[in-house]
Amino acid sequence: MPGSKRSPKARASLRRHRGRKSRSSKAHPHPSGPLGPPAPRATLDTLTHELVNLKRDVAKNLHAMGVRLTRIKNDALWEQGDYTGFDDFLERGVALGRTTAYELIRISRSFAEPVAEQHGYDKLRAAMSWMATAPKEEQTGDVFSSPIKLRDDSGRFEIKPMHDATATEIREATEILRDARAGSARITRDVKDRIRRLETQLPEAPRGTQSGQRIRLRRGRDGKIAVTFQAIPLDELRAFISALETFEK
Repeated sequence: MPGSKRSPKARASLRRHRGRKSRSSKAHPHPSGPLGPPAPRATLDTLTHELVNLKRDVAKNLHAMGVRLTRIKNDALWEQGDYTGFDDFLERGVALGRTTAYELIRISRSFAEPVAEQHGYDKLRAAMSWMATAPKEEQTGDVFSSPIKLRDDSGRFEIKPMHDATATEIREATEILRDARAGSARITRDVKDRIRRLETQLPEAPRGTQSGQRIRLRRGRDGKIAVTFQAIPLDELRAFISALETFEK
Protein backbone atom coordinates (compact mmCIF):
# COMPACT_ATOMS: atom_id res chain seq x y z
CA MET A 1 0.00 0.00 0.00
CA PRO A 2 1.18 3.58 -0.61
CA GLY A 3 3.10 4.93 2.33
CA SER A 4 3.66 1.50 3.90
CA LYS A 5 7.20 0.56 4.94
CA ARG A 6 8.96 -2.58 3.67
CA SER A 7 10.49 -4.93 6.21
CA PRO A 8 14.31 -5.31 6.34
CA LYS A 9 13.92 -8.76 4.73
CA ALA A 10 11.85 -7.35 1.83
CA ARG A 11 14.34 -4.55 1.22
CA ALA A 12 17.25 -7.01 1.07
CA SER A 13 15.34 -9.19 -1.43
CA LEU A 14 14.65 -6.16 -3.61
CA ARG A 15 18.34 -5.20 -3.64
CA ARG A 16 19.35 -8.73 -4.71
CA HIS A 17 16.78 -8.66 -7.55
CA ARG A 18 18.05 -5.31 -8.85
CA GLY A 19 21.65 -6.55 -8.74
CA ARG A 20 20.82 -9.65 -10.80
CA LYS A 21 18.96 -7.49 -13.38
CA SER A 22 21.90 -5.10 -13.68
CA ARG A 23 24.42 -7.94 -14.19
CA SER A 24 22.18 -9.61 -16.77
CA SER A 25 21.88 -6.35 -18.71
CA LYS A 26 25.66 -5.94 -18.86
CA ALA A 27 26.23 -9.56 -19.89
CA HIS A 28 23.66 -9.46 -22.73
CA PRO A 29 23.72 -6.03 -24.38
CA HIS A 30 21.13 -5.30 -27.06
CA PRO A 31 22.60 -6.40 -30.44
CA SER A 32 21.29 -3.46 -32.45
CA GLY A 33 18.97 -0.51 -32.46
CA PRO A 34 19.10 2.54 -30.19
CA LEU A 35 20.93 0.63 -27.44
CA GLY A 36 23.84 -0.38 -29.64
CA PRO A 37 25.38 -0.29 -33.14
CA PRO A 38 23.94 -2.47 -35.91
CA ALA A 39 25.47 -5.93 -36.24
CA PRO A 40 28.08 -6.18 -39.07
CA ARG A 41 25.98 -8.70 -41.04
CA ALA A 42 22.95 -6.41 -40.85
CA THR A 43 25.12 -3.52 -42.08
CA LEU A 44 26.42 -5.60 -45.01
CA ASP A 45 22.87 -6.61 -45.98
CA THR A 46 21.68 -3.00 -45.83
CA LEU A 47 24.58 -1.65 -47.91
CA THR A 48 24.24 -4.45 -50.44
CA HIS A 49 20.53 -3.73 -50.86
CA GLU A 50 21.26 0.00 -51.29
CA LEU A 51 23.99 -0.69 -53.88
CA VAL A 52 21.69 -2.90 -55.94
CA ASN A 53 19.10 -0.11 -55.98
CA LEU A 54 21.65 2.62 -56.74
CA LYS A 55 23.11 0.56 -59.59
CA ARG A 56 19.88 1.05 -61.54
CA ASP A 57 21.18 4.54 -62.34
CA VAL A 58 24.96 4.47 -61.95
CA ALA A 59 25.46 7.80 -63.73
CA LYS A 60 23.32 9.56 -61.15
CA ASN A 61 24.65 7.69 -58.11
CA LEU A 62 28.41 7.59 -58.72
CA HIS A 63 29.38 9.16 -55.40
CA ALA A 64 26.79 7.35 -53.29
CA MET A 65 27.89 3.98 -54.66
CA GLY A 66 31.56 4.81 -54.08
CA VAL A 67 30.90 5.72 -50.44
CA ARG A 68 29.14 2.40 -49.77
CA LEU A 69 31.76 0.35 -51.58
CA THR A 70 34.48 2.09 -49.59
CA ARG A 71 32.70 1.22 -46.32
CA ILE A 72 32.37 -2.45 -47.25
CA LYS A 73 36.00 -2.68 -48.39
CA ASN A 74 37.66 -0.72 -45.59
CA ASP A 75 35.63 -2.37 -42.80
CA ALA A 76 35.96 -5.81 -44.42
CA LEU A 77 32.18 -6.20 -44.14
CA TRP A 78 32.26 -8.73 -46.98
CA GLU A 79 33.62 -11.20 -44.39
CA GLN A 80 30.14 -11.28 -42.82
CA GLY A 81 28.72 -12.88 -45.97
CA ASP A 82 29.59 -16.01 -47.90
CA TYR A 83 32.38 -14.29 -49.87
CA THR A 84 36.04 -15.16 -50.31
CA GLY A 85 37.09 -11.51 -50.68
CA PHE A 86 35.97 -8.03 -51.72
CA ASP A 87 36.25 -8.89 -55.42
CA ASP A 88 34.04 -11.94 -54.86
CA PHE A 89 31.48 -9.69 -53.15
CA LEU A 90 31.52 -7.36 -56.17
CA GLU A 91 30.89 -10.26 -58.54
CA ARG A 92 28.28 -12.24 -56.61
CA GLY A 93 26.86 -9.68 -54.21
CA VAL A 94 26.16 -6.74 -56.49
CA ALA A 95 27.21 -7.95 -59.99
CA LEU A 96 29.62 -5.04 -60.43
CA GLY A 97 32.86 -5.12 -62.41
CA ARG A 98 36.08 -4.71 -60.44
CA THR A 99 37.39 -1.84 -62.58
CA THR A 100 34.14 0.09 -62.31
CA ALA A 101 33.91 -0.49 -58.56
CA TYR A 102 37.41 0.80 -57.86
CA GLU A 103 36.80 3.83 -60.07
CA LEU A 104 33.64 4.61 -58.09
CA ILE A 105 35.67 4.36 -54.88
CA ARG A 106 38.27 6.78 -56.30
CA ILE A 107 35.52 9.17 -57.41
CA SER A 108 33.97 9.25 -53.93
CA ARG A 109 37.39 9.96 -52.40
CA SER A 110 38.42 12.60 -54.94
CA PHE A 111 35.25 14.65 -55.44
CA ALA A 112 32.35 15.98 -53.42
CA GLU A 113 28.93 14.55 -54.28
CA PRO A 114 27.63 17.72 -56.05
CA VAL A 115 30.76 17.81 -58.25
CA ALA A 116 30.34 14.14 -59.17
CA GLU A 117 26.69 14.70 -60.07
CA GLN A 118 27.53 17.77 -62.18
CA HIS A 119 30.30 16.32 -64.34
CA GLY A 120 29.46 12.65 -64.81
CA TYR A 121 31.42 9.41 -65.02
CA ASP A 122 33.44 9.93 -68.21
CA LYS A 123 34.61 13.44 -67.32
CA LEU A 124 35.45 12.46 -63.73
CA ARG A 125 37.59 9.55 -64.98
CA ALA A 126 39.40 11.89 -67.38
CA ALA A 127 39.92 14.42 -64.56
CA MET A 128 41.41 11.78 -62.24
CA SER A 129 43.87 10.75 -64.96
CA TRP A 130 44.85 14.39 -65.48
CA MET A 131 45.28 14.86 -61.69
CA ALA A 132 47.62 11.86 -61.56
CA THR A 133 49.74 13.32 -64.38
CA ALA A 134 49.76 17.11 -63.88
CA PRO A 135 52.32 18.79 -61.61
CA LYS A 136 50.81 19.83 -58.29
CA GLU A 137 51.49 23.50 -59.00
CA GLU A 138 49.15 23.33 -62.00
CA GLN A 139 46.27 22.00 -59.93
CA THR A 140 43.88 24.21 -57.98
CA GLY A 141 41.86 23.30 -54.89
CA ASP A 142 38.84 22.80 -57.13
CA VAL A 143 40.36 20.63 -59.84
CA PHE A 144 37.71 21.64 -62.38
CA SER A 145 38.90 25.24 -62.10
CA SER A 146 42.40 24.18 -63.15
CA PRO A 147 43.60 25.46 -66.54
CA ILE A 148 44.41 22.73 -69.03
CA LYS A 149 46.61 23.07 -72.10
CA LEU A 150 45.24 22.04 -75.51
CA ARG A 151 46.31 22.50 -79.12
CA ASP A 152 44.16 24.32 -81.65
CA ASP A 153 43.88 23.39 -85.34
CA SER A 154 47.06 25.31 -86.14
CA GLY A 155 49.01 23.29 -83.56
CA ARG A 156 49.40 26.20 -81.15
CA PHE A 157 48.62 25.87 -77.46
CA GLU A 158 45.44 27.27 -75.95
CA ILE A 159 44.34 27.34 -72.31
CA LYS A 160 40.87 26.32 -71.17
CA PRO A 161 39.39 25.86 -67.66
CA MET A 162 38.70 22.18 -67.07
CA HIS A 163 35.03 22.76 -66.22
CA ASP A 164 34.53 24.10 -69.78
CA ALA A 165 36.36 21.17 -71.39
CA THR A 166 34.90 17.89 -72.60
CA ALA A 167 36.15 14.54 -71.36
CA THR A 168 37.94 14.07 -74.69
CA GLU A 169 39.71 17.42 -74.33
CA ILE A 170 40.80 16.57 -70.79
CA ARG A 171 42.27 13.30 -72.06
CA GLU A 172 44.07 15.19 -74.83
CA ALA A 173 45.47 17.62 -72.22
CA THR A 174 46.70 14.63 -70.22
CA GLU A 175 48.45 13.21 -73.28
CA ILE A 176 50.14 16.59 -73.86
CA LEU A 177 51.43 16.50 -70.28
CA ARG A 178 52.74 12.95 -70.71
CA ASP A 179 54.44 13.84 -73.98
CA ALA A 180 56.04 16.89 -72.37
CA ARG A 181 57.24 14.78 -69.44
CA ALA A 182 58.84 12.31 -71.84
CA GLY A 183 60.45 15.18 -73.77
CA SER A 184 58.73 14.12 -76.97
CA ALA A 185 58.52 16.41 -79.97
CA ARG A 186 55.20 17.73 -81.30
CA ILE A 187 53.39 15.56 -83.83
CA THR A 188 53.20 17.55 -87.02
CA ARG A 189 49.97 18.96 -88.40
CA ASP A 190 50.42 16.94 -91.59
CA VAL A 191 50.33 13.68 -89.63
CA LYS A 192 47.28 14.83 -87.68
CA ASP A 193 45.47 15.74 -90.92
CA ARG A 194 46.19 12.31 -92.40
CA ILE A 195 44.92 10.63 -89.24
CA ARG A 196 41.70 12.67 -89.34
CA ARG A 197 41.12 11.55 -92.95
CA LEU A 198 41.81 7.95 -91.98
CA GLU A 199 39.32 8.16 -89.12
CA THR A 200 36.53 9.07 -91.55
CA GLN A 201 37.25 5.92 -93.56
CA LEU A 202 37.08 3.47 -90.65
CA PRO A 203 34.10 1.11 -90.46
CA GLU A 204 31.46 2.32 -88.00
CA ALA A 205 32.15 1.44 -84.36
CA PRO A 206 29.74 -1.03 -82.72
CA ARG A 207 27.31 0.79 -80.46
CA GLY A 208 28.63 1.40 -76.93
CA THR A 209 32.26 0.44 -77.69
CA GLN A 210 33.80 3.85 -78.44
CA SER A 211 35.26 6.16 -75.79
CA GLY A 212 36.86 9.34 -77.13
CA GLN A 213 38.87 9.41 -80.34
CA ARG A 214 39.09 6.18 -82.32
CA ILE A 215 42.67 6.87 -83.40
CA ARG A 216 45.21 8.12 -80.90
CA LEU A 217 48.76 9.19 -81.57
CA ARG A 218 51.66 9.27 -79.19
CA ARG A 219 55.33 9.85 -79.86
CA GLY A 220 57.67 7.51 -78.04
CA ARG A 221 60.88 8.44 -76.33
CA ASP A 222 62.75 7.15 -79.38
CA GLY A 223 60.89 9.66 -81.57
CA LYS A 224 58.67 7.12 -83.32
CA ILE A 225 54.91 7.75 -83.46
CA ALA A 226 52.65 5.01 -82.10
CA VAL A 227 49.08 4.66 -83.40
CA THR A 228 46.28 3.14 -81.30
CA PHE A 229 42.92 2.15 -82.78
CA GLN A 230 39.73 1.34 -80.90
CA ALA A 231 36.24 0.00 -81.59
CA ILE A 232 37.09 -1.80 -84.85
CA PRO A 233 34.30 -4.31 -85.67
CA LEU A 234 35.61 -7.86 -85.82
CA ASP A 235 33.51 -8.70 -88.88
CA GLU A 236 34.81 -5.66 -90.80
CA LEU A 237 38.54 -6.18 -90.49
CA ARG A 238 38.92 -6.25 -94.27
CA ALA A 239 37.40 -2.75 -94.51
CA PHE A 240 39.77 -1.64 -91.74
CA ILE A 241 42.80 -3.02 -93.61
CA SER A 242 41.64 -1.33 -96.82
CA ALA A 243 41.46 2.01 -94.96
CA LEU A 244 45.04 1.49 -93.71
CA GLU A 245 46.24 0.75 -97.24
CA THR A 246 44.65 4.00 -98.43
CA PHE A 247 46.48 5.83 -95.63
CA GLU A 248 49.83 4.50 -96.83
CA LYS A 249 49.36 5.82 -100.38
